[in-house]
Amino acid sequence: MTLTRRTLLLGLGAAALGPRLALADRPTVLVLSSDTSARTQTLVDTFKANITGVTRLSYELGGEADAAAFLADNLRELQVSLVFAIGDRAFLAAVREYVNVPVLYTDVNDASAAAGRADAVGLSVRVDPSPALTRLQGLLPRMTTLGAIRGLKDPEAAWWDTLGEACAALQLKLDVRKVNASADVANASAALLAQCGAILVQPDPQLWAPSVASRLLYDASLAKVPVIAFDRSWLRAANPAPFVLESSAKGLGEVAAREAMRLLSLGEGGAAGASFPEPWLVGSKAALRALTIPLKKESAALVDEWID
Repeated sequence: MTLTRRTLLLGLGAAALGPRLALADRPTVLVLSSDTSARTQTLVDTFKANITGVTRLSYELGGEADAAAFLADNLRELQVSLVFAIGDRAFLAAVREYVNVPVLYTDVNDASAAAGRADAVGLSVRVDPSPALTRLQGLLPRMTTLGAIRGLKDPEAAWWDTLGEACAALQLKLDVRKVNASADVANASAALLAQCGAILVQPDPQLWAPSVASRLLYDASLAKVPVIAFDRSWLRAANPAPFVLESSAKGLGEVAAREAMRLLSLGEGGAAGASFPEPWLVGSKAALRALTIPLKKESAALVDEWID
């Protein structure tokens, strides 16, 4: 159930007075969200629909002047087994107040507040490569070689391994160039643009400064090579990326539910291991036209959302 402040407090009071035998062996999961956007609501609904064997409570913190203080004043007595935090505001409130409770979080820009906490687990927002590449092959039939730029400090080794496996299964050659800093990107980009049918870039703020991203998009437009990016801001650049791979709210909610059940040692959660959400593919028809890539009705349907 999703609660307002009043119904949350009334519900907790009733729970304290009522019989608890039926729920005594069920862990309680508190879902905290930072806003009421459509994406957040879809994420919360999907998470709740896919997690079983728990008591679920949810609260949206956008209206609280001091979210951490609200939790301390009103929820401290609640015996929570796990907190699922969505967005920066909910994440900060959760890690500050629930010191001895596992915190699962996503859609967080700065996770430094959880540094040193082994029980604070961030979900990868990198999408499942297999369905993403399958759709991209249908859009880009000339993409026989996929280029990618990887920072040497990129921590998501499991995702890169999964990308390699997906490319092998689709008989797509993968050329990964490892770079140490943004100054090295230009050389790596030049090599990839000369021999690849598309270039994939993944989020790494140490590499993709605005000037570096703009240069790659400009050079790619001259070379007629599509760039598959990770952030919508690339679609608003002077030379926009034709495709952006985002994690769908539904896919992220499903992964979050599985990970929460694993952390709670519930059988349905499965074993530990890399799990990535289904992709939400955003495209720019204007960028594709600039690259002289034709779109047919059936190929255009492979894109979830078009932005021009």
